[in-house]
Amino acid sequence: MEAEHLKIKKISRLNGRQREEIRELEAICHAADKTKSKVYLASDQNATDIPCFFLAYINECLVGFLGIYLPTMEEAEIKAFVHPQQRQKGYFGKLFNRAKKVLTQIGVKRFIFIHEANSKAALPVLESLEAQLERSEYILSYRRTDETGFSNPEELILTELSEKTQDSTIKQEVFRLYKELFQMSEEEIKHHFDQILESIFEQEGKFYLIWKNNKILGCCATSFKEKNTWLYDFGIDKEFQGQGHGKHMLELVVHELRSISTLSNCTQNIFLHVNGANKVALSLYTDFGFEVIEQYNYYCVK
Repeated sequence: MEAEHLKIKKISRLNGRQREEIRELEAICHAADKTKSKVYLASDQNATDIPCFFLAYINECLVGFLGIYLPTMEEAEIKAFVHPQQRQKGYFGKLFNRAKKVLTQIGVKRFIFIHEANSKAALPVLESLEAQLERSEYILSYRRTDETGFSNPEELILTELSEKTQDSTIKQEVFRLYKELFQMSEEEIKHHFDQILESIFEQEGKFYLIWKNNKILGCCATSFKEKNTWLYDFGIDKEFQGQGHGKHMLELVVHELRSISTLSNCTQNIFLHVNGANKVALSLYTDFGFEVIEQYNYYCVK
């Protein structure tokens, strides 16, 4: 099969057949590379309606895939894979160049490639792009089994945010937390929070506020996927950091999730991811009973 027969489709929204093709190719690559992360195939992950999926075909057979997530309008996170039997033929380069052309037109300046640490096949490609390692992130799984009972010595209060919440004061406080803790712009926070509210409405997640003495101590969001619960946006107001509240907040949230699991008679595995540069958070999670199960390296091309 020659490279000139390669046909690349750029797509904003995938149909059912395309999703099946991508998952089939993904499974083949996982088996060859000993990897396991799944690409996110929903088109609603980006605020803009640009093509975020690029599919490479030879004779109507999918041989390559590239997906894009835009955390900001100047940065694109990219996941890509090519069929093991079709590698070293320039197909990835053609996929990336097609995507780069689209992204450059809307002002994207940084291209972040997400590399699963187990995969050796991608390293020569990253080297050829002169990609620079910026950071590593870890997936952690809650493995603690010796729980002896829940205690709440600080008398923290956990409340669940509803998609019907109209209290502007609470929303302002949440937006302030996100701006301070996660360095997000107002536009990014609004889009991100809209996604959280949508997940609550669809019963695919929850958003918690943790209080102490009528003040918001911190927040945490959850996402439910199959029998797995993912924690994200776990943060403590800077005013209360360094005072040992993190462990008690985490204990309160995990206890709540365990209670939900018991009521629904369904075992829920709890996962989270953390930036490797955040040594304080990584230490908090591992000391509490989370274990690192996967590592992802983020390489930048400008």
